[in-house]
Amino acid sequence: MSRIFWDTNLFIYLFEDYGDFSGRVADLRRKMLARGDQLLTSTLTLGEVLVKPVERGTRNFAESTRKPSRRRR
Repeated sequence: MSRIFWDTNLFIYLFEDYGDFSGRVADLRRKMLARGDQLLTSTLTLGEVLVKPVERGTRNFAESTRKPSRRRR
């Protein structure tokens, strides 16, 4: 198991359609899950990722990020 930090661009590629980039990031995330890797990010990244959903009025996505994340050890 590894701790892997993702910045904004990887989340955007995962959530939006950026062709090959999106597919590669989805594959990376599947491999991380299979290995039991821990995904880390920052509150700044969360703020940046939420800009478009809030602008579009996609409250489901934005609201789901308000729930406290569970820490796994």
